[in-house]
Amino acid sequence: MKLPKLELPKYTCILPYSNKTVEYRPYTVKEERIIAMSTAGDDKDSMRDAITQVIENCASVDTKALHEVDFETIFLKLISASVSPIQDINVAIQCIGCGVHAEVETKASLDNVEVHGMDELKKNYTRKTGYWVIDLDGGIGLMVSPVMFDGDDDEFLFKSTVGIFDNETVHSDFTKEEFFEWIEALPKKEFTKIQKFFDMQPYTYLGIKVNCPNCGAENTTAIT
Repeated sequence: MKLPKLELPKYTCILPYSNKTVEYRPYTVKEERIIAMSTAGDDKDSMRDAITQVIENCASVDTKALHEVDFETIFLKLISASVSPIQDINVAIQCIGCGVHAEVETKASLDNVEVHGMDELKKNYTRKTGYWVIDLDGGIGLMVSPVMFDGDDDEFLFKSTVGIFDNETVHSDFTKEEFFEWIEALPKKEFTKIQKFFDMQPYTYLGIKVNCPNCGAENTTAIT
């Protein structure tokens, strides 16, 4: 006998970094177990792989092309849609009142997660849907969409570059060798503009207020 299946609701959100609109659905019990199994061993790589798998199952995104802020944002959206935006968490504090170190259990709303650093980035660079523009002198510049950082700065820069433009002409079909030959020929002042962009990357931030269990003083801490 073929049992009936519930139709999962669909939602959309705009990713804060790429400005792309993505569709997603709540994760299922099976997918929740994938996450739960990965957290049992406290292996960060396994946890990351499990979360990546669930995001790819539930959302219309290529995780390899996501900035960390967008990766975290879509996962938080999945938790909110699948479980609840209100989550029980433990936070560690050193009380500003009595100085005691304590771990406090509290509740936090995922709806209160903010992205810090975006305003400053948008003041200095132009954001298009799917990429950012780094303007250099002479009408030349880069179109970049930073991906997940894998520990290799050169590889990260190359994979993050969507294209190089010269006024109205966009060059996107180039090898890694051609790309770094072009980078190494840049004046230091122009390369600094590229470095500054990657140094200014935003991050997710959740401010939490808790009372010290020892003296009752209110403490503010943050999860980033």
